[in-house]
Amino acid sequence: VGVTTGIDLHGVFFNMQFKGDNEKLRGSVLLLGGGIGWTGSLALDLLINSCANVHIGTILSPHHLQMAGCSAYSTEERSNLTTTIEVYHLSDYNVNIIQQRGPVLKNHNSSFASELAQWAKEMNVKEVVFLLSVDATRRIDQQLIGSQNRVCFSKNHPREENSPWKPLEQETFSMHLRSSAFPFKFLCECNENGVPLMLVNRFCSEGNNLPDSAELASCFANVFLFSEDPETQKTFTLRAPPSWK
Repeated sequence: VGVTTGIDLHGVFFNMQFKGDNEKLRGSVLLLGGGIGWTGSLALDLLINSCANVHIGTILSPHHLQMAGCSAYSTEERSNLTTTIEVYHLSDYNVNIIQQRGPVLKNHNSSFASELAQWAKEMNVKEVVFLLSVDATRRIDQQLIGSQNRVCFSKNHPREENSPWKPLEQETFSMHLRSSAFPFKFLCECNENGVPLMLVNRFCSEGNNLPDSAELASCFANVFLFSEDPETQKTFTLRAPPSWK
């Protein structure tokens, strides 16, 4: 009996694996989301449901709590199966979205961060963007007013000098990006592998984070979707997926 590469006889995956269209990934912007109240992931829901897209693959990961359910988007058949990590390509843009439904398992942050960064490098993605919600209760005085968005970059990122957002205040870096958490470890791995990473952070609290998710989705769209064709912004509308009802 043949055994699939990367799986032992008990069905346990050794490493994360992407099962899908590699060519769609090359030279693209890779978009992730997460954080407090899953606000970043909700922003991805909005972008996927609001843009023409195609499902290009699934990431099989031993580092996540596994789940399965029916399709979450109006752009797909309701009977389609959704698993823990799915990858969608925005048809009108050079953007691929990794939508993660299950959390990273305890003590697996380092392993997943390392494998994801190495995979992004192997796929030769142009850059990675991480829409991340961070704890609003840890803000300092100067973060209480004005824009609630902050950004931080991997080393030598080409967008750093012309960023539309304020940089995350250095004195709060360790509070919002804890050294044991996945975003920090992923940032370190991207630095190690030379993968350009932009972390777009929004201060949030647990609760109704739908307005914050819309803000994050709009921030990404304004910079990455409409920058070359501002006219498209006039007709673009964020649409909540059926799974939100």
